[in-house]
Amino acid sequence: VKKYLNQALEINNNNILANLSKGIWHAEIINQAGKTLAGAVYGAKISKTLYHFEIVEKHQNANEIGILYELAYGYFLLNEDKYFNKSKLFLEQIFQKQPSSDMDNLYKKKAYLLIELLP
Repeated sequence: VKKYLNQALEINNNNILANLSKGIWHAEIINQAGKTLAGAVYGAKISKTLYHFEIVEKHQNANEIGILYELAYGYFLLNEDKYFNKSKLFLEQIFQKQPSSDMDNLYKKKAYLLIELLP
């Protein structure tokens, strides 16, 4: 996965989905392996997660429900209070939006489940 995401980012380093996926890749590894092991074995780092998420947040389509949910989930995976707060901010934005597709409805349902997991 990392190899193909890197290739996609080489082609277009501003691609919103590639950056979102790469940020979540880092966050998932950190969440599952812990910061030290994630960095040593896989090269996954919080700073790299944040780098990719910042690119996504600045993108013109960053206000779509699916993108907002994935950002909220990615920050949630980092498992720290300051990132939980970012996650909540994105979830609150989702709750204020009207879904425009069935996928938006699914993401909105997932957002309600995710907010319950946040401290």
